[in-house]
Amino acid sequence: MITTDSMRTFPGAFPEIQKATDNSFVVASFGEGQQAVEIRRVAASGAGAARDARAEAATERTELGAQLATNPQVQLADADRDRLVAGQVDSPIVALLGALAGSGDVVVSGFPVVEGEEDRPARQVAVSELGDRPVVVDGELSADSRRLVASLGGTYAPAEARVDGDSLVLRYPVSLQEVLP
Repeated sequence: MITTDSMRTFPGAFPEIQKATDNSFVVASFGEGQQAVEIRRVAASGAGAARDARAEAATERTELGAQLATNPQVQLADADRDRLVAGQVDSPIVALLGALAGSGDVVVSGFPVVEGEEDRPARQVAVSELGDRPVVVDGELSADSRRLVASLGGTYAPAEARVDGDSLVLRYPVSLQEVLP
């Protein structure tokens, strides 16, 4: 659901929307003050159940991130390792990095934040090397990287794959299910 200032200012004018808003949580927000627009996920079972599910998902991300952070095949800057251990990286990315590490070294060059989602788990990952090979050659994805991106399906299919400098950046859709399948 998408909410705007008028929906938040005059809740009595939209009773059904107010009920949905009360039983939802912010997935992303854009703008500030009266110009703010919120993308919210409505929890059919109520706001309490939504809070519990978010807390459980955060605990799972933290546990899985801490495990992945100890894998010597996953190379990260200290700040990115801290984000991973703190559960600030979305579950599909954690799972993907774990799977890639099973085949060799993975050099993560960052978890870029999507604008408006500063308080949400990162849903982008930038990778510069896989198995001791650069993912970008002469400004283009390497053949191996193109095959990798083409092979990602289901939960692991990125919404976008792009080159940024010497890195492949995978952007995942906003998680509507906050736990691994």
